[in-house]
Amino acid sequence: MNSRSFSAGRFALFTDGEALGFVKSVSGGNTKGEVATKRMGSNKVIKKHLAGIKHEEITVECGMGMGRPVYDWIQSSFNLSSKTKARSSRARSGMIIHADFDYKERRAIIFSDAHITELTIPALDGSLKDPAYLTVTLNPTRLRHEKRQGERLSHTKDTKKKKWLASGFTFEMGDLPCERVTKIDAFTLKQSVVKVGGVNTREPTKHPSHLEVPNFKVTFSARDAAPWEDWFNSFVIQGNCADDDELNGQITLLGPNHKDELARITLRHVGIISLQPAKYHAKKGTVTKMVAELYVEEMKFAFNQADT
Repeated sequence: MNSRSFSAGRFALFTDGEALGFVKSVSGGNTKGEVATKRMGSNKVIKKHLAGIKHEEITVECGMGMGRPVYDWIQSSFNLSSKTKARSSRARSGMIIHADFDYKERRAIIFSDAHITELTIPALDGSLKDPAYLTVTLNPTRLRHEKRQGERLSHTKDTKKKKWLASGFTFEMGDLPCERVTKIDAFTLKQSVVKVGGVNTREPTKHPSHLEVPNFKVTFSARDAAPWEDWFNSFVIQGNCADDDELNGQITLLGPNHKDELARITLRHVGIISLQPAKYHAKKGTVTKMVAELYVEEMKFAFNQADT
């Protein structure tokens, strides 16, 4: 099959038999054979044959109106337990149904034992009014495609319940001034999976492995530069960069009224990497914005979805 990017319509997500709502987009989810090669004799002919099956990852975009299991799945994939320092990540099975605008089912991707391998938080910008969406990548152990005959799509959650805009956020970092942080660049967490080959099947099982927590950048008013410069000079230039010199903070995702808390990302053991001007005022010849790049050891997610 060629790379799959579905046409316009409605994409409903189900896991473990439960309808969890509509996602904005779906891509990937192909199955293809894996080719093994072997050199044969003195004629240097390379013999080829199928040695296994590869199921490609599925990427979906979703907002803040999905069913609670979606956010539980994200939390278990990326949150470390405060006691064991381990994740409780587990695989889930389900399907994504592609329906037309009349809610008639056309195709379905049915996946088994999938792990979340990537989670992208989109760029947050106080000047934007666009809707924001999480990008979630699923790595299934098995999948198949089904053609549907126009059945009416069964009930799903109301995806309009919790709207999220790119401008809806606040940022905190230690005791640094953060009220005038205007932008946080997009960042992606990654969870690796390892394959364990089966004896009687060409489809190996998959298990979660190590977690990659990304660096990210924040943009803020140059009026708040002095305390950030003090931290940078101490941490980077003078080398005071032990655990006790790192800071903790959080990103809070807010609803359209900029009051309702939709989710919170707790940031632990944060260090500063770089600090530089981001924008100049040409007429005044002064810096108006600064951008700081930060590393993070741990990100912990908490979604406020008790009513979904």
